[in-house]
Amino acid sequence: MPTSDQSWEIDTRHLMALAAIARTKSVSRAAAELNYVQSAVSQQLATLEKVVGHRLVDRGSGPRPVTLTAAGAALLPHALSILDRLEVARLELAGLDNGQRGSIQIGALHSVSARLLPQILASYRRTWPDISISIRNESATDDFLSLVRTGALDVAFVESYHDEPGIEHVELLKDRFVALVPPGHPLASRKTISVAQLGGEDLVGGALADSCSALGEQALRAAGFEPRVVFRTGDNPTRQRLVDAGLGCAIQPGLTVEPGLQHGGVTIELEDDLHRTISLVWSANRTASFALTTFLQTAEAVLSTTAGSAG
Repeated sequence: MPTSDQSWEIDTRHLMALAAIARTKSVSRAAAELNYVQSAVSQQLATLEKVVGHRLVDRGSGPRPVTLTAAGAALLPHALSILDRLEVARLELAGLDNGQRGSIQIGALHSVSARLLPQILASYRRTWPDISISIRNESATDDFLSLVRTGALDVAFVESYHDEPGIEHVELLKDRFVALVPPGHPLASRKTISVAQLGGEDLVGGALADSCSALGEQALRAAGFEPRVVFRTGDNPTRQRLVDAGLGCAIQPGLTVEPGLQHGGVTIELEDDLHRTISLVWSANRTASFALTTFLQTAEAVLSTTAGSAG
């Protein structure tokens, strides 16, 4: 690396002047090509020669063309390479601003990834097909907040978010809880039931650390019943199939239920106001990219049409 007293303070206009003179073999034609007056191109060339410490062109007289000196010929390919790289950089940055380039890393709870992301990403890709997308699934909101803070994720879907420093968020929808019962269960034919009607039933719950299972169990306690959880699993389809096999009932968010799942139990709406809030979070400390901004807009637009059915 050159030291500070060895570095060249070169303006790109100096390199453009040299390149134009080399192409046209004339200062006047170079000026016309660059849309400058001739004296400006002469000044840019003189400044470049002073900076590099070498005469770069031999100025012809009369009809004789301007030619590069040995130093000019040696510098020219480097000048062209620099100008080319700067043009590539300009195009890449422009692409980041118009959706022709870019990437976004999305975090999503498993249920959101399965039930909401497909329709959001389908809409997003129709408009911005050149933006690269990656998805990461975790089970806990705290995991996502940490990943967003460190920049490992650009944005994440979380549940029951509360304001925290350095994090921006927008609430998307309320995901109402439902009951799952086995086929043939006395409640299976009901359109709606209350949490209290599941009091005394064996339950299939989520993992011990699962916040949604905790909410369902708290609702049972509030109704005067101690939950009797006989199985726990963090896998949503497995929970449905355990219910379908007659091993217990379940109380869980609607988005965690796979509709149409074979042997997936019977889903019944709950009369109680039991829900979780799904929000999007992103860092307040980093400049939002075009990819992130348009994803946020797309997610809100798509889910505004489904909030009524999920909320």
